[in-house]
Amino acid sequence: MRPAVVAVLFACLLVALAATSTPRAVGDGSEYVHLSNRLASLHLPGAGESRHFLFYSALAAPLVALLNAIGLDPLGAFTLLNGLLLVAAFYVASSRLHWTGCALVFRAPHRLAAAGVLASAVLGVWTFHPARSETADRPTRLASFLWTRHPSLDNPLPEVFAERLRGLDENWLPVATPGCEKILLPGRGGRDSTAAGP
Repeated sequence: MRPAVVAVLFACLLVALAATSTPRAVGDGSEYVHLSNRLASLHLPGAGESRHFLFYSALAAPLVALLNAIGLDPLGAFTLLNGLLLVAAFYVASSRLHWTGCALVFRAPHRLAAAGVLASAVLGVWTFHPARSETADRPTRLASFLWTRHPSLDNPLPEVFAERLRGLDENWLPVATPGCEKILLPGRGGRDSTAAGP
């Protein structure tokens, strides 16, 4: 899907979520609202007022002024601003990621994120356990898969590529995967310069 379409769909989801919830100030929210009200009425922060809320409050100030003018709760301005910022971030992300990846990044349930962290920790302990022998002289299964099936997705350092395929500590070139899907050739600058090909 095109990023603009995905961003519009995400905006519709945010509108539905905002319409079914009640705005409330939590944490420092009351200070943000207070400072936005001051800025909306064209007053700078007073003596003793925290200035670290200034940028975000200044972003919300025009929306606060608008909602105050039509008699609505200024907290709605922060809901609208947060929605606009989320849609902008979602648009940027969706132009670089598939929409399903964006959905996971922007709306992953906390349990799913916790499960991912736990799975990552278990995999890390198993993969890097000191009792497991190192495989510095051959590519990992993932590297072999990528280098033979999708060679342009992974471009390791030339030294690492050569060592994994040759099993040597020295960078002897040329070197290639068994089916020549990924090749590393000597460059024009001598033995230490390289030219890679997918």
